[in-house]
Amino acid sequence: MKNAKVEYFNKGDIIFLKERIAVINHGSVRVMSHQDGIMQPTTIGKYGEGRIMGHGASDGGITVNPQTWFVTFDDSTEVIFFDQKTFNKLWSLQSFNQSKLILESFFQKNLFWSNMSE
Repeated sequence: MKNAKVEYFNKGDIIFLKERIAVINHGSVRVMSHQDGIMQPTTIGKYGEGRIMGHGASDGGITVNPQTWFVTFDDSTEVIFFDQKTFNKLWSLQSFNQSKLILESFFQKNLFWSNMSE
């Protein structure tokens, strides 16, 4: 994909999003924050394969908070980066398709609607 860039990180590396959205493809990342105290950062969570970083709409703003950063747990952690415009387009297409599947399932299971189509 021409609008995506794959980067690899070693254990303990800090990942900088640089206004991009990232998807973990292999490995895991510790999500850290010093929002509650700069001297004692808090671990917010451990993100694994498939998790998205830098997309506030999908995580309640956790990974776009300026007090949050990411440290890799594993060697050879693979992260795919997207510019925000490209990712948001992909996200909206995925959301549309998911909504479409939900509606189709509803219509198939609902007796009233299934009788209307006959």
